[in-house]
Amino acid sequence: MTLWWWMKQLPKLAWLISLALATACGESPVDDVDAGIRTDASGLDALLVDTDANSPDTGLMDAGFTDADPSDTDPDARDATPGPEVVITGGTSRTLADAIAELAGPGTIRVTGTVTIDEDITVPAGVVLRVDEGGGFALDATLTIEGDVSAGLYVIFDSVVVFAEGSVAEVKSEWFGTEDLAVNYALLSAAAIPVRVTNDIRVDSAILLNSDQTLLLEGATLFPVAPVTGGAIIRNRGETNTNIRIIGGTIDGAGVSNVSYDAIRFESVHNSVIRDLSLIHISEPTRPLYI
Repeated sequence: MTLWWWMKQLPKLAWLISLALATACGESPVDDVDAGIRTDASGLDALLVDTDANSPDTGLMDAGFTDADPSDTDPDARDATPGPEVVITGGTSRTLADAIAELAGPGTIRVTGTVTIDEDITVPAGVVLRVDEGGGFALDATLTIEGDVSAGLYVIFDSVVVFAEGSVAEVKSEWFGTEDLAVNYALLSAAAIPVRVTNDIRVDSAILLNSDQTLLLEGATLFPVAPVTGGAIIRNRGETNTNIRIIGGTIDGAGVSNVSYDAIRFESVHNSVIRDLSLIHISEPTRPLYI
């Protein structure tokens, strides 16, 4: 073989050496010949694993950017619950207790009719109450929920229940109805769990918040109907409260005139937040905010 032949082989040898080096580094380079760009994503992780300015020791990957919510691509994934399912079409506390016993651990109880809670009962952690529209609970005794609830924006409780800490992420006021009483039932049931109001509601009397409660009103409008003179649309329940949060929403006073009331009244309330709440058609003698 001549020197000329070996010189002709040099480009091929250089390509083979670069391929071997890329393979050893775990890359799979694929060149877009027309555009001249690398199409492999080997640098993506290095780009995302960066330092969070608010937490120097925590990378962005640790701040929630690693695992996508499966419901983003699969609309049924959010409602999918591992484990067995027991269906009850109605009954009493005994019926619910039998369903919990049948599961004997994590799983789903699907409720398609009315279950009357006539004796105190607790739904344990790991058990999901999946309540269809038309199903629900009539409360003659205490229903404590340590597990989760899956239901849409329709009524499933006719009175106050007890949501244990760590049960649901949010309590929907629509689970209790569509009036101000439903919001109060939700707040009494939720304790420190945030309560979300999605639909517009009429307010005949005050919505009452205790310490450590959060009312999420984004997208919802409260329409005062006939507030009592000297009353309020939203106020604190106790003589002294702390850590109350009201986020978003609108109070529209267009339906009430010539009545002296407060849109929000906080008396002896400390360390609390009202954010992104719009007050419209609120004018004298109404006070937008009394603190």
